[in-house]
Amino acid sequence: MHKKHISKLFSAAVSVLFAASFLAHGQTLKGSGKQSRETQQEIRALDRQWGQALVQRDVATLERLLSDDYTLLDPSGQIINKAQQIREVKSPAFALALKSYKTKGVSISITRNRVTLTGSAVLEFTLDEQDFTRHYWFTRTFAKRWGRWGRWRIIAAQMIELPKDGNDGKRGTYPQKVAAIIGMCSPAARNSHSKEPAPTSSDEG
Repeated sequence: MHKKHISKLFSAAVSVLFAASFLAHGQTLKGSGKQSRETQQEIRALDRQWGQALVQRDVATLERLLSDDYTLLDPSGQIINKAQQIREVKSPAFALALKSYKTKGVSISITRNRVTLTGSAVLEFTLDEQDFTRHYWFTRTFAKRWGRWGRWRIIAAQMIELPKDGNDGKRGTYPQKVAAIIGMCSPAARNSHSKEPAPTSSDEG
């Protein structure tokens, strides 16, 4: 029971973190002309708004940016919807000890009223005075509803934990090692996780 709850809580936080910075490094744009450049700029601005809203726990902004039918497929295979994500951000227990967030190899693909972003990210957290590093592959899709004059909304996202050295070279560590880092699980659940030496990351962003 704790494992399932922790999985959902972690996904709610980390998924919005990706929006805060995933356009920061190594971008490529597939599309053509002025319209593509303008779309890229608009998505970048929305991306910053989402990241700021997370830090400030600005639920109104998150409500505006997420489509009502938004879904996230998290690393554990859980499907998270908009209501669940907003609820976790509003939770008094929501906290994040984020030391560093870096992205690389991010590509942006534009097709009419849809924009898809893909790339990899390295997250460094601190939990109980220990440092943790996790590597992820992510994809996120924005769509403009109601045609040309609609507003961009995030309609879907997916995260996959990568088995890199910073993840102790293996998958399956996500719920136990990483979920508690954001400090949103119950004391009982947190106490069930044994402390481990902090992994290090050799990635440069």
